[in-house]
Amino acid sequence: MLVTSVLGVAGGALASAVMPREYQAHSEVFVAVTSVESFNEQAQGNALVESRIRSYAAIADSPLVVGPVIERLGLDATIEDVAEQISADVRLDTVLVTITVTDDTAEGSAALANAVVESWSEAVETIGTLPDGTLEGVNPPSVALLPTMTATVPEEPSQPMVFLNLVLGGLIGLTAGVATALLRRRSGSEPIDDADVLRLVDAVLLGKVPQVGQGVQRSSDQDATSAESFRRIRTTMQFHSSTRGVGSVLVTSALPGEGKTTVASQLALAMAAAGVRVCLVDGNLQQPAVAAYLGAHPAPGLSDVLSDPSLLPTAIADWGEHGLAVLPAGSNTDHPGELLASPAMGNVFTSLRREYELVLVDAPSLLSVTDTAVLAGLTEGTLLVVASSQPTHDDLDKALDALGGVEARLIGVVLNKVRSSSRGKASTSRGKVSTSA
Repeated sequence: MLVTSVLGVAGGALASAVMPREYQAHSEVFVAVTSVESFNEQAQGNALVESRIRSYAAIADSPLVVGPVIERLGLDATIEDVAEQISADVRLDTVLVTITVTDDTAEGSAALANAVVESWSEAVETIGTLPDGTLEGVNPPSVALLPTMTATVPEEPSQPMVFLNLVLGGLIGLTAGVATALLRRRSGSEPIDDADVLRLVDAVLLGKVPQVGQGVQRSSDQDATSAESFRRIRTTMQFHSSTRGVGSVLVTSALPGEGKTTVASQLALAMAAAGVRVCLVDGNLQQPAVAAYLGAHPAPGLSDVLSDPSLLPTAIADWGEHGLAVLPAGSNTDHPGELLASPAMGNVFTSLRREYELVLVDAPSLLSVTDTAVLAGLTEGTLLVVASSQPTHDDLDKALDALGGVEARLIGVVLNKVRSSSRGKASTSRGKVSTSA
């Protein structure tokens, strides 16, 4: 909306810059009766003026007035063109008439306004006298136009109205922005905010995490605020009824780039620091990231174990001061989906569950590949990472549908990359749409 408002103001400024300049000059006359010698003549003259004043005003732009003006000023214009520049308005309940003249120059508007008054006065004096003999025994009064205000050269143009154009442009831009936002929200293409996430997803809000830098060397090097966020998530997972006792958790997101690898790795480190026997598995065989994030060796790993189960003990490496077990993605493979969907994957999970209290799997985003849905069906629960203001309503809907399609159990949501002003303690509030198995 800010962008559209700025564009609207810019449009108003551009329109003001290209619009032709117009100047208005104003003069005012008092319509009076002259040559009266008695009260009756004065009354007759006043009645004449009151009855004819609008007719007098109507001839201010007539050829009778405009023709002489063109000759006096030496204008190279037709009577019709000049007449369009002139307007006469009678002030309510008065005999005052305001002449307004519009011209493309300030000096021209003032000169034309004064010339119109002069020519108009002559025309009214010619036609404004009652014919002789209209009133027996009374000299017919004459009508004269007495200038009460002479037109002066205007200092500013009357058009374009720059301020008004800027305001209207801004309002139009703001309206367009609001309308666009409403349409995008209605169509589901607007990035969803944190409150909408909780209304849409029926799962525990495990916590909110601020932006975390790429890569860590040791858990003690983490930013204090980030570390505290993951400790809160760890505590919620250990004691909340929906997550307590869950031994294998898939960590995923709707879109790439929402920080699922960061959340999976930091959560694994926090669990290991609390004495939990944890194995962090990189289940993203197409774009592995865990080894690079932790600075661990990428192979051998999961892909190698799926091809040769005997490699499992040697593929798992202890990392960090708290002995976090890491199973990286392993060697590149041409058929990652087939490996993850093979019976060997189920056997790997079974073996890991026997050795570790918690197995965390960093999986691809749900909307990028189908591998994640397969892994979600093998684990006991799924943790959904949602980056603040990144996925749209439609994205989350599709992600939840993908999990529901394999009857995955959604155990919690982590809001990632949250601004510090909106970051708070973990909440156990639930939304309205259930996607849990």
